[in-house]
Amino acid sequence: MPLTIAGLLKPEYMSRPSQILRRAWRGVCRPPATARVRLPWGSILQINPGETIGRLIYLTGVFDLAVTEALWRLTDPGDTAIDVGGNIGYTACLFARRVGNAGMVHVFEPHPEVVLELTANSRRWRTPLHGRVVIHEKALGRHSGVADLNIPSDFRDNHGLASIRHAGPRANSLKVVLEQIDALDEEVTRARIAKIDVEGAEVDVLMGATRVLQSGNLRDIVFEDSGSMPTEAARILSAHGYAVFSLRVSDAGPVITPIGEPEPALRLWDSPSYLATLDVPRMRQRYEKPGWSCLAG
Repeated sequence: MPLTIAGLLKPEYMSRPSQILRRAWRGVCRPPATARVRLPWGSILQINPGETIGRLIYLTGVFDLAVTEALWRLTDPGDTAIDVGGNIGYTACLFARRVGNAGMVHVFEPHPEVVLELTANSRRWRTPLHGRVVIHEKALGRHSGVADLNIPSDFRDNHGLASIRHAGPRANSLKVVLEQIDALDEEVTRARIAKIDVEGAEVDVLMGATRVLQSGNLRDIVFEDSGSMPTEAARILSAHGYAVFSLRVSDAGPVITPIGEPEPALRLWDSPSYLATLDVPRMRQRYEKPGWSCLAG
């Protein structure tokens, strides 16, 4: 994929010029089957450059910049974090680096093959700079039991498409363990921050977390959501006292907009993502600094 001047005018490159050289080289060379990349905060992640998420990380150095920045700014040292829809571990890695050795990260990923990649990656973060990462090979939902994880025909091209909610064209499925957040151990239910990206099953995750949402412990939730706001997920969170904001990217830095107000347009490669927070003054204070903190590492 050739690199153009217009293609360089992205925060991923303008805020991290060293990535321009990597992008130029990687754009003209045949990508390897696997590659180890150093993320902006110094952690190592093994990816597949031929897969959608891996390719974006390989070329830009990060994945879903608005979400990455939100989690970077809002996660504190010593926090316990929950990553729902862990994939190969990009978000778990960010969480582990931010919570530090006094914190903990619980990652939920139901696909057994993806869990193998996630587990291998997590071993690379066993350093004094990273928190402990606990991997749960299960999905989260509104009840505990067993669920069908639907695997679409293009799963090999994008590991993020498997879902317990939607069956894509020519989808296969496999049985996976399903759990409620409310039924998990206290060290999980007392988490302070969470990311939820489960391909349309976000409402199911929230419906299984009523006790946790009522507790006030889970300060910040970053989640993917489609449709016109307020969606069902946003209404659930608002009913529990959360203020909900859209997360978007601008050249100058992240943009947060209360739902109900006009939202900036999404970039073609970004997902519609949102932040629900119980502490709006803290969130706004964390967002006062312009630019991209996550790219500074």
